[in-house]
Amino acid sequence: MKWLFPAALSLTVAACAGHSNPGLRSGPPSANVAAAALAGGMPEAAISISRAILETDPHNVPALLRQGEALVVLGHPPEAEECFRRAIAAAPRSDVAFLDLGRLQLSNGQPAQAEASFRSALAIKPNQPMALNDLGVALDLQGRHAEAQAVYRSALAAAPQDTAARVNLSLSLAMDQQADQAVPALLAVAATANAGPRVRQDLAFALTMRGATKEAQDVLAADLPPDQVSDTLAGFEAFRSGSP
Repeated sequence: MKWLFPAALSLTVAACAGHSNPGLRSGPPSANVAAAALAGGMPEAAISISRAILETDPHNVPALLRQGEALVVLGHPPEAEECFRRAIAAAPRSDVAFLDLGRLQLSNGQPAQAEASFRSALAIKPNQPMALNDLGVALDLQGRHAEAQAVYRSALAAAPQDTAARVNLSLSLAMDQQADQAVPALLAVAATANAGPRVRQDLAFALTMRGATKEAQDVLAADLPPDQVSDTLAGFEAFRSGSP
Protein backbone atom coordinates (compact mmCIF):
# COMPACT_ATOMS: atom_id res chain seq x y z
CA MET A 1 0.00 0.00 0.00
CA LYS A 2 1.19 3.51 -0.76
CA TRP A 3 1.02 5.44 2.51
CA LEU A 4 -0.54 8.86 2.17
CA PHE A 5 -0.53 11.41 4.96
CA PRO A 6 -3.80 13.33 5.25
CA ALA A 7 -3.36 17.08 5.61
CA ALA A 8 -5.70 17.18 8.60
CA LEU A 9 -3.64 14.61 10.50
CA SER A 10 -0.46 15.62 12.25
CA LEU A 11 1.93 13.62 14.34
CA THR A 12 3.10 15.67 17.28
CA VAL A 13 6.74 16.72 17.38
CA ALA A 14 7.91 17.54 20.87
CA ALA A 15 7.95 21.24 21.66
CA CYS A 16 11.43 22.71 21.63
CA ALA A 17 10.70 25.05 24.53
CA GLY A 18 10.12 22.07 26.81
CA HIS A 19 13.63 20.71 26.36
CA SER A 20 16.10 21.36 29.12
CA ASN A 21 19.86 21.34 28.66
CA PRO A 22 21.52 23.55 31.28
CA GLY A 23 24.90 23.30 29.58
CA LEU A 24 23.57 25.08 26.52
CA ARG A 25 20.78 27.26 27.86
CA SER A 26 22.72 28.83 30.71
CA GLY A 27 24.84 30.94 28.33
CA PRO A 28 25.53 34.63 28.77
CA PRO A 29 22.69 36.84 30.01
CA SER A 30 22.06 38.23 26.54
CA ALA A 31 21.49 34.72 25.20
CA ASN A 32 18.94 34.19 27.95
CA VAL A 33 17.26 37.44 26.94
CA ALA A 34 17.07 36.16 23.36
CA ALA A 35 15.45 32.97 24.62
CA ALA A 36 12.95 35.01 26.64
CA ALA A 37 12.13 37.14 23.59
CA LEU A 38 11.53 34.04 21.51
CA ALA A 39 9.35 32.46 24.20
CA GLY A 40 7.42 35.72 24.42
CA GLY A 41 6.53 35.69 20.74
CA MET A 42 9.16 38.22 19.62
CA PRO A 43 11.36 36.31 17.16
CA GLU A 44 12.68 39.49 15.53
CA ALA A 45 14.00 40.67 18.89
CA ALA A 46 15.54 37.24 19.51
CA ILE A 47 17.38 37.47 16.19
CA SER A 48 18.61 40.98 16.92
CA ILE A 49 19.97 39.98 20.31
CA SER A 50 21.56 36.81 18.98
CA ARG A 51 23.21 38.61 16.12
CA ALA A 52 24.73 41.11 18.51
CA ILE A 53 26.23 38.25 20.52
CA LEU A 54 27.50 36.45 17.42
CA GLU A 55 29.26 39.56 16.13
CA THR A 56 31.78 39.23 18.95
CA ASP A 57 31.40 35.50 19.67
CA PRO A 58 30.57 33.71 16.38
CA HIS A 59 30.69 30.26 18.00
CA ASN A 60 28.27 31.03 20.83
CA VAL A 61 26.06 27.94 20.74
CA PRO A 62 23.07 29.29 22.72
CA ALA A 63 22.95 32.37 20.47
CA LEU A 64 23.18 30.22 17.33
CA LEU A 65 20.33 28.03 18.53
CA ARG A 66 18.12 30.96 19.52
CA GLN A 67 18.78 32.64 16.17
CA GLY A 68 17.98 29.43 14.29
CA GLU A 69 14.79 28.82 16.26
CA ALA A 70 13.66 32.41 15.62
CA LEU A 71 14.38 32.04 11.91
CA VAL A 72 12.21 28.91 11.86
CA VAL A 73 9.34 30.88 13.39
CA LEU A 74 9.78 33.61 10.78
CA GLY A 75 9.78 31.10 7.91
CA HIS A 76 13.44 31.16 6.85
CA PRO A 77 14.46 27.47 6.89
CA PRO A 78 17.74 27.71 4.93
CA GLU A 79 19.11 30.38 7.26
CA ALA A 80 17.87 28.43 10.28
CA GLU A 81 19.61 25.27 9.07
CA GLU A 82 22.85 27.19 8.69
CA CYS A 83 22.58 28.31 12.33
CA PHE A 84 21.92 24.79 13.59
CA ARG A 85 24.81 23.36 11.57
CA ARG A 86 27.12 26.07 12.87
CA ALA A 87 26.04 25.15 16.39
CA ILE A 88 26.82 21.49 15.71
CA ALA A 89 30.23 22.42 14.28
CA ALA A 90 30.96 24.48 17.39
CA ALA A 91 29.59 21.86 19.81
CA PRO A 92 29.48 18.38 18.23
CA ARG A 93 28.10 16.95 21.48
CA SER A 94 25.10 19.30 21.50
CA ASP A 95 22.03 17.06 21.50
CA VAL A 96 19.82 20.18 21.39
CA ALA A 97 21.40 21.35 18.13
CA PHE A 98 20.75 17.96 16.54
CA LEU A 99 17.14 18.03 17.80
CA ASP A 100 16.57 21.51 16.36
CA LEU A 101 18.08 20.45 13.04
CA GLY A 102 15.97 17.29 12.95
CA ARG A 103 12.74 19.17 13.61
CA LEU A 104 13.58 21.59 10.83
CA GLN A 105 14.26 18.68 8.49
CA LEU A 106 10.89 17.16 9.39
CA SER A 107 9.14 20.43 8.57
CA ASN A 108 11.03 20.53 5.27
CA GLY A 109 9.73 17.07 4.30
CA GLN A 110 13.06 15.32 4.92
CA PRO A 111 12.19 12.51 7.36
CA ALA A 112 15.21 10.36 6.48
CA GLN A 113 17.60 13.22 7.23
CA ALA A 114 15.62 14.02 10.38
CA GLU A 115 15.95 10.41 11.49
CA ALA A 116 19.74 10.70 11.28
CA SER A 117 19.70 13.92 13.30
CA PHE A 118 17.49 12.45 16.03
CA ARG A 119 19.65 9.35 16.23
CA SER A 120 22.68 11.61 16.68
CA ALA A 121 20.91 13.41 19.52
CA LEU A 122 20.06 10.09 21.17
CA ALA A 123 23.63 8.86 20.79
CA ILE A 124 24.72 11.89 22.81
CA LYS A 125 21.94 11.71 25.38
CA PRO A 126 20.13 8.35 25.30
CA ASN A 127 16.51 7.74 26.26
CA GLN A 128 15.30 11.32 25.95
CA PRO A 129 11.51 10.99 25.67
CA MET A 130 11.16 14.00 23.36
CA ALA A 131 13.97 12.85 21.07
CA LEU A 132 12.47 9.36 20.97
CA ASN A 133 9.07 10.82 20.11
CA ASP A 134 10.57 12.91 17.32
CA LEU A 135 12.44 9.88 15.97
CA GLY A 136 9.17 7.97 15.93
CA VAL A 137 7.58 10.72 13.84
CA ALA A 138 10.45 10.55 11.35
CA LEU A 139 10.05 6.78 11.07
CA ASP A 140 6.26 6.98 10.66
CA LEU A 141 6.66 9.53 7.87
CA GLN A 142 8.84 6.99 6.07
CA GLY A 143 6.17 4.31 6.45
CA ARG A 144 8.25 2.36 8.99
CA HIS A 145 5.42 2.04 11.47
CA ALA A 146 6.56 -1.01 13.44
CA GLU A 147 9.90 0.68 14.15
CA ALA A 148 8.12 3.90 15.08
CA GLN A 149 5.83 2.08 17.51
CA ALA A 150 8.80 0.51 19.28
CA VAL A 151 10.37 3.96 19.66
CA TYR A 152 7.16 5.52 21.02
CA ARG A 153 6.93 2.69 23.55
CA SER A 154 10.49 3.45 24.64
CA ALA A 155 9.50 7.09 25.10
CA LEU A 156 6.52 6.04 27.21
CA ALA A 157 8.69 3.71 29.28
CA ALA A 158 10.90 6.71 30.08
CA ALA A 159 7.99 9.13 30.57
CA PRO A 160 4.66 7.31 31.10
CA GLN A 161 2.68 10.58 31.13
CA ASP A 162 3.99 11.74 27.75
CA THR A 163 0.75 12.52 25.91
CA ALA A 164 2.47 13.30 22.61
CA ALA A 165 4.12 9.88 22.48
CA ARG A 166 0.87 8.17 23.51
CA VAL A 167 -1.11 9.92 20.78
CA ASN A 168 1.59 9.32 18.19
CA LEU A 169 1.73 5.63 19.08
CA SER A 170 -2.02 5.42 18.57
CA LEU A 171 -1.83 7.20 15.23
CA SER A 172 0.98 4.92 14.12
CA LEU A 173 -1.11 1.88 15.01
CA ALA A 174 -4.05 3.31 13.07
CA MET A 175 -1.85 3.92 10.03
CA ASP A 176 -0.54 0.38 10.40
CA GLN A 177 -4.01 -1.19 10.12
CA GLN A 178 -4.29 -1.68 13.88
CA ALA A 179 -7.04 0.85 14.54
CA ASP A 180 -8.76 -1.43 17.06
CA GLN A 181 -5.80 -0.84 19.38
CA ALA A 182 -5.56 2.86 18.56
CA VAL A 183 -9.14 3.94 19.20
CA PRO A 184 -9.38 3.14 22.95
CA ALA A 185 -6.17 5.03 23.72
CA LEU A 186 -7.29 8.06 21.72
CA LEU A 187 -10.72 7.96 23.33
CA ALA A 188 -9.03 8.15 26.73
CA VAL A 189 -6.89 11.13 25.72
CA ALA A 190 -9.83 12.90 24.04
CA ALA A 191 -11.86 12.55 27.23
CA THR A 192 -9.37 14.53 29.32
CA ALA A 193 -10.14 18.10 30.28
CA ASN A 194 -7.31 19.64 28.25
CA ALA A 195 -7.93 17.70 25.04
CA GLY A 196 -8.31 19.97 22.03
CA PRO A 197 -9.52 19.72 18.43
CA ARG A 198 -6.28 18.17 17.27
CA VAL A 199 -6.72 15.12 19.50
CA ARG A 200 -10.33 14.77 18.38
CA GLN A 201 -9.21 14.83 14.74
CA ASP A 202 -6.67 12.12 15.55
CA LEU A 203 -9.48 10.09 17.11
CA ALA A 204 -11.63 10.63 14.02
CA PHE A 205 -8.77 9.37 11.86
CA ALA A 206 -8.45 6.18 13.91
CA LEU A 207 -12.21 5.67 13.79
CA THR A 208 -12.13 6.04 10.00
CA MET A 209 -9.32 3.51 9.76
CA ARG A 210 -11.53 1.13 11.75
CA GLY A 211 -14.41 1.70 9.36
CA ALA A 212 -16.49 3.72 11.82
CA THR A 213 -17.07 6.63 9.47
CA LYS A 214 -20.28 7.87 11.11
CA GLU A 215 -18.61 8.03 14.52
CA ALA A 216 -15.65 9.84 12.96
CA GLN A 217 -18.00 12.35 11.35
CA ASP A 218 -19.68 13.04 14.70
CA VAL A 219 -16.31 13.63 16.38
CA LEU A 220 -15.18 16.05 13.66
CA ALA A 221 -18.50 17.92 13.76
CA ALA A 222 -17.72 19.07 17.30
CA ASP A 223 -15.02 21.40 15.94
CA LEU A 224 -15.43 21.80 12.18
CA PRO A 225 -18.13 23.19 9.86
CA PRO A 226 -19.85 20.66 7.57
CA ASP A 227 -17.72 21.38 4.50
CA GLN A 228 -14.48 20.88 6.44
CA VAL A 229 -15.86 17.70 8.00
CA SER A 230 -16.50 16.31 4.52
CA ASP A 231 -13.06 17.33 3.24
CA THR A 232 -11.30 15.88 6.27
CA LEU A 233 -13.17 12.60 6.04
CA ALA A 234 -12.36 12.41 2.33
CA GLY A 235 -8.67 12.74 3.16
CA PHE A 236 -8.90 10.03 5.80
CA GLU A 237 -10.75 7.71 3.43
CA ALA A 238 -8.13 8.32 0.73
CA PHE A 239 -5.43 7.33 3.19
CA ARG A 240 -7.37 4.22 4.15
CA SER A 241 -7.77 3.12 0.53
CA GLY A 242 -4.24 4.10 -0.44
CA SER A 243 -5.49 6.21 -3.35
CA PRO A 244 -3.73 9.44 -4.36
